[in-house]
Amino acid sequence: MNLPKLCTLADYTKPELIIPQLTTRTTTSVMQELTTALRREDGSVPDQLSSSTAALIRELLTSTALDFGAVFPQVRVAALSRPRFALGRAGEPLPWLAPAFRPIDLVFLILDPLKAEVESRQLVSTLQNLGKNCLRLDDLRRAATTEEMLAVLAQIPLVAVSELATLPLITAAPHNRPVTTRSYNRRWRR
Repeated sequence: MNLPKLCTLADYTKPELIIPQLTTRTTTSVMQELTTALRREDGSVPDQLSSSTAALIRELLTSTALDFGAVFPQVRVAALSRPRFALGRAGEPLPWLAPAFRPIDLVFLILDPLKAEVESRQLVSTLQNLGKNCLRLDDLRRAATTEEMLAVLAQIPLVAVSELATLPLITAAPHNRPVTTRSYNRRWRR
C-alpha cells in the first residue's frame, strides 16, 4: 500500500531561496535580497519597483510575529501558481521595529498566489506555528549550511487540512443589517 507523501516546509522552498548569511542589514535591503533570490528562480515574482514590493515593505515593517526572533511577511502575487517562501538568516540581529522586541535574525518571505487556496493556508499556518516554536527556530540558527537549513525544514510537516482554523462567516455589521420598519420607527419616536 502506497501512503501519500507528507508535504513539509522544504517542499515550498529550495536551496536557491535560502540565504544562510544575509549580506544586508536594513529592512528594505533584506527585502530586496530575498526578492532577488525569488526573481532568479521565478520570473513571475515582481521586481523591486512594483506595487507588490511596496506592500511587502509595509508587511516587513509591521509584521507582528516577533516573539522568537523571526518574521513572516506575506505578499500575494498574481502570476504565482503555487505558494513558496524564501528564508534569510542574519549573523547579527537586524534592526526591526522597536528595541522592545526580541532581535530579528530569521526572515521568511512568503509569496501566495492571488487566489489563496487550501495549500496556501496550510503553508501560512505551518509557518505561523514555526514562529512559536523556539526549538525549531534554534535548529535553523544552528544549521551551518543551506542544505542543513533545508533538512530542518524537511522535518516540519504541513498543517493538516483538518487542523486549519475555520474562519467564521462574516455577517453584516450591525449598522449595515436591514432593519424592519416597525422597530426602526419605534426607536426614533420617543
